[in-house]
Amino acid sequence: MKTSRKKLKRASIVGLIVSAVLWIALTYPLQNVTLFGYYIGEVAAFVLGGIPAAFLQLRLCLTDKEKWVRWVPTAVAAAVYVAAAICYFAGGFGGELMALILFAACLAPTAGICIGWLAYGKRLALIPLNVALIAYMVMNGVPLAARPIELTDAAAIFYLLLGIYFAIRPLERKTENEPEN
Repeated sequence: MKTSRKKLKRASIVGLIVSAVLWIALTYPLQNVTLFGYYIGEVAAFVLGGIPAAFLQLRLCLTDKEKWVRWVPTAVAAAVYVAAAICYFAGGFGGELMALILFAACLAPTAGICIGWLAYGKRLALIPLNVALIAYMVMNGVPLAARPIELTDAAAIFYLLLGIYFAIRPLERKTENEPEN
């Protein structure tokens, strides 16, 4: 195993732990604090959930033994979206509200999962990342130019820019037989 891969594994674990602790530390104490009419704890819960998901996906992609493990976060996100669709089509105000809550709660982790795949080098992850961000814009209903920018818009722009960075960066892949310089 290359030393850079070991460092990336270590960095992904440290990033996962630090981002999860910060996510919890920013979510719960700030539940009742408002800023510009938004509860900061609720915004942090919905927005920052993608950062630990990105580190978790990257770490799972770097596993050597069990290759199927890297698909677990993707399968969980897909199951949440299927549950949201079932709730939506079940009808009634309660079903539609539950579908909206499930869908909104899974958007940031979905973006984080896609960014984890992009960091690993799978550019195909741009498709679900773009779909998630388009779904976010459809949920808001109004284009960015016609309304003031919200805190969640800044997070969506952050995830988009991070995804663009990982998509256009050059990948350094070497074969096993290629000598190192």
